[in-house]
Amino acid sequence: DFCLSRGLGDVYKRQGQDIFPLRFIIDSPLHLIHSFDEGICSVKINFRVFNSSPFSSLSVNFEALPPGKQIPDTKETTLSSDYFWSGVTSQLFPKLLPFTELSFDVTACFSRSGVYNIN
Repeated sequence: DFCLSRGLGDVYKRQGQDIFPLRFIIDSPLHLIHSFDEGICSVKINFRVFNSSPFSSLSVNFEALPPGKQIPDTKETTLSSDYFWSGVTSQLFPKLLPFTELSFDVTACFSRSGVYNIN
């Protein structure tokens, strides 16, 4: 058995004002049962991105970093290398219009049981 963490993100909010009006929801199963004797477990994960600005379009660049790769300008790294992303892991959405939402799927592959934070 293993569990995935999922969440709702608000990027850059200050005193109730939107500095950058990007919202996202990560939707995935919370609990799965899989026999790893049969191989890796592939899980479809849905990302929904919403532009809450009434005035501005946004450009959205999604990139699923491989485990262990350092995020630019930080010293944080992924804590576990027991999963990887499969399929299309980088997508550019050049124009997300005001008050619109986009949705896309990526696949996470897990090599052993555990609890994983995919945020």
